[in-house]
Amino acid sequence: MKKYSSKIFCLFLLCALAAVACTSVDGGVRSSPLPTGGVPATATPAEPEATLSANASPSPQNTPTITPAITPPPTATPAAGPQAAQADSNQAATLAYSVVTRSIKRDGISVDYPQVEGLANAAVQQTINDTIDQAVQNALADIGKEDTYSLNFEVMTQDEQTLSLVMKGGFYYQGSAHPAAFAYTYNFDLATGQNYSLMAGRDPAMIAQAVQDGKITILNGDEEMKGYILEYLTQVLAPETLGAAMVQADNGAADGVMTFMKDGQLCLVLPVTHALGDYCLVRIDGVQ
Repeated sequence: MKKYSSKIFCLFLLCALAAVACTSVDGGVRSSPLPTGGVPATATPAEPEATLSANASPSPQNTPTITPAITPPPTATPAAGPQAAQADSNQAATLAYSVVTRSIKRDGISVDYPQVEGLANAAVQQTINDTIDQAVQNALADIGKEDTYSLNFEVMTQDEQTLSLVMKGGFYYQGSAHPAAFAYTYNFDLATGQNYSLMAGRDPAMIAQAVQDGKITILNGDEEMKGYILEYLTQVLAPETLGAAMVQADNGAADGVMTFMKDGQLCLVLPVTHALGDYCLVRIDGVQ
């Protein structure tokens, strides 16, 4: 890891520009392109019907409070292999509902966002689609004629209980020092349509410690960038800063921690410096 240290120092010099990334020429601060609000980390999915079991998912509401931790198993659970990923893909193909893409294309704007079709409960489907659509419309409302904004998505988990999505994009406000990238997540309980936090029932301090100890897998970036990100998270980022961010997970802050589920394991969107890409996607190894 030491081989990255000198390069990391140079990268941080570039980050001096980050403070003005969203500041216009006249000094006015533009609003974040991310959904505002969040969901309480104590949010509990509604009791599912029949055999459905709900998982957690983030939505715009209030600052979270934390429930007592669920003690993790003494040994890490191996990451899901290619067979598990293929099984998830096959399951998605046989589900009664699908995730389709809606697009908005005009000068400076390129948006592809998900909508659910074919869900048995039409009211739940409408709730999910309205939540996603409203966030997109709110973001676009602040985009000026000289600004640019892009958005796409990735389905991380799609089964009968949960739909977990990562929304990824970028924006540039006229007069800003540079473009910026962002990501936010949804975890929808398909019994209710509510978006809730996967941090519910987990110990934020334990998750933060796993990150600091490097018990994670970086999911985005090339191998060199993954090395820089790992060094930043484990050696540069202050433990108290990371710990505080975990407590506030899924509260809707533009620079906050957000949760999603992939291959049955807890994953996070973590903010990093602009030089490292503004955000990273990490899997917490062994935490389901």
